[in-house]
This record gives sequence, structure tokens and C-alpha cells, in this order.
Amino acid sequence: MRLWARSGGFEESAGQETGQEKGQEYHRNPQVQTEQVKVEMDKARLTREEGHGSGQGSYGYESVAVHGRAWILDFIGYGCGMSIATRTGDGGTTGLMYGRRVRKDSPRVEAYGEVDELNACLGLARAHASGEVRGNLETVQKALVGLMGELAVSPEDLARYESDGYARLKEEDLAFLDGQIEFLESRAPKAKGWSMPGGSAVGAALDLARTVCRRSERAVWRLGEEEGKVRSLIPKYLNRLSDLLWLLEQSVEVGLPSKPKPKKS
Repeated sequence: MRLWARSGGFEESAGQETGQEKGQEYHRNPQVQTEQVKVEMDKARLTREEGHGSGQGSYGYESVAVHGRAWILDFIGYGCGMSIATRTGDGGTTGLMYGRRVRKDSPRVEAYGEVDELNACLGLARAHASGEVRGNLETVQKALVGLMGELAVSPEDLARYESDGYARLKEEDLAFLDGQIEFLESRAPKAKGWSMPGGSAVGAALDLARTVCRRSERAVWRLGEEEGKVRSLIPKYLNRLSDLLWLLEQSVEVGLPSKPKPKKS
């Protein structure tokens, strides 16, 4: 998970280790990683809640994204003068949240990496979209942040992740998809033959996102088979999302309304 902290990291002061030296110690010592991560993430979360995030040594979310190779403190090191190229993954492993190292081709990394790609595709579609379609895609992307965060945690650390209060996919997120699907299906013409992607830029981007969503769902099912402890809500959400993306593509290409009209009182 990639959480950018603005000018954050380890402060430098006379008679103490520099931020770069502390960052190097973090990368050398797994115990430092484990102990430090909650402290730094709590600072970032507190800053976000209080609306702070400027000045030397402060912490604040400039953006929230999920990346298939990184863990938060890899980037906190970057904030204190270290290169983004940490070289910790040169041996073919990557860090999950809370510091456990796994192979980059492990089922877990494959799963949240596929969802990361899905979110990028949705961002491309949203950049071309407008109106309610754009708003719906943003809602989905925000839900995927919690979904990816949960996938980026080892089963042994899941209870800690939950107790720390980090974002998780909710039943309300699935209900949102179901509501949009019901509305669009009630107005969509009956499908005739195969659809051809490419009628418009946003339609093509939605089709691309749909196919990546299907691949993401398959990766999550494989993860569940090999490691277990994947909440059933996660593959359900991805399954439903691919359906919604197909309907959104149809709504864009044939000009269907993308939001229910409010009922007259």
C-alpha cells in the first residue's frame, strides 16, 4: 500500500542520527520496521483527521494509492531524503503491511497487484468520463482502497489491521453496486450479439476495466484457495463490479441515464 506523507519522515537535529541514517537502519532491521510502522501511520492518520499536513516533519495524506511493490515506510524513507528506489525488492521479495516479506509472485501480491491495475484502469475511465458516470467511478475507486489494503495484509496480521481501524470494504459498498445495476438494467435495451469495444474513449476504458476486474476476481479466488481467510465480500464485490462496468459502458455508448431520477413527492 502506498501512502504518501508530505515532507514527513525522521526529523534531523544536532547530535542525532540524520533522517537518511535512520531510514537506512529501517531498511536493514526488520524489527525497526515492525515497531515503526504503526507510529508513522498513526501520525499520518492523526494529521489527516485534524486537517494538518504542512511544515517540516509533519505528516499528511497527499494521495492514497495501492502499489504492488511497496509498503508505507518505503516511502516515508523517501520523504527524508532517501531515493524511491529502496533496492529492498531486488531479491524478488516485497513487504506486506506490518513488514512481513513475501515473494513478488506470491498469490497475495498477485491479487492486490491485479486490483491495483484495475484501479488504474478505472482512473483512466474516470478521466474520460463526465457527470454521474465519473462520480460512480470515483466511489468505486475509494472502495477499492480498503479492499486492496486488506489484501495487502498477511492473515497473521489481519486482526491487528482491523483493530488499528484501517479502511475495509463494507457491505454498503456492495449495496451501492447492486443499486446501480438494478437501475441501469431496468433501462438498458436487450443485448443483441457481441458488443464491440471502442465506440468512445470512455466506453473503451470501461471495457478494459471490466476485463481487468474479472482477472482480479480470479486472482482473489486463487488467493483464497491457497491461503484462505479472504472475506467472501471481496470476490462478491469484484464479481458485481464487472457487471456494473459492462452496464456503464452500455450506458455511455447508447446514452442511457446513469443515475435514478428522484421520486416526486
